[in-house]
Amino acid sequence: MTVATGHSQDLDSADAIAEALDACASALGGKTPQAGLLYAGIDHDHQALLDGVEGRHPGIQLVGCTTHGEVSSAGFAEDSVALMLLHSDRVQFRAGVGERTRTNPEAARQAVAQAMGGLDAPVRLCIALPEGIGGVEADAPGGDEVYLSSPSRFQDDGSMVTMTPVTPGARIRFTSATRDQLLDGAAASAERARAAYPGAEPEAALVFSCASRPALLGTRVAGEAGRLQEHVGAGLPTVGFYTYGEICPLARAPTPVHHVSTSVTVLIGEDA
Repeated sequence: MTVATGHSQDLDSADAIAEALDACASALGGKTPQAGLLYAGIDHDHQALLDGVEGRHPGIQLVGCTTHGEVSSAGFAEDSVALMLLHSDRVQFRAGVGERTRTNPEAARQAVAQAMGGLDAPVRLCIALPEGIGGVEADAPGGDEVYLSSPSRFQDDGSMVTMTPVTPGARIRFTSATRDQLLDGAAASAERARAAYPGAEPEAALVFSCASRPALLGTRVAGEAGRLQEHVGAGLPTVGFYTYGEICPLARAPTPVHHVSTSVTVLIGEDA
């Protein structure tokens, strides 16, 4: 697999995507990418970004979203454009979309059905980028598993509304973290992903970190990307963003769960 990343902080959207594409072209070495991940700040002209990618690589399987900050092999930035392009002779890539996710419960199934079309091999990875998953109605995990949530608001009667559902009868622990502990958590995410990677060496890293973390980390937010590189290697192509909710399985359960305030690391490669 050949993986290329480009990251631009140019405020002009057309120039930004051109810069990111140029950086990717150098790493691709003339190979045609089949898929891409595109993350950008909310103030960019997103149609201009899409036009730029499609103009260079017509028909590419592309997914992405707006963010609360972007991460790449070059580090952390805000209001920027981060792009990853992938080429493989062995891995198949397909994208799908389901519309009106807030009111259409079938949107996820529609996206999956579209993405599954044309695939003739087992699915090994799904990247879901839904709009506004906060407050989603879903069953929280049971048993002894632990996962994080955050309060979205406090009611006048003193009760608290959380971003994720709470299972009746669940044990709740209130906690806080220092900046060093948050950075250690990001490092632990990368370390666990590297230890669990089934192949020899990963070929790319995908990062999904909660938007609450930059607010808590302040000027040390760039340290998250640095701690990631300590465990997966500074030369590993990386792209990611700061999210409003993360989707990832728990350590001992394969079913994905909606998290808040977490840092998720995904390592990919042809030998995984």
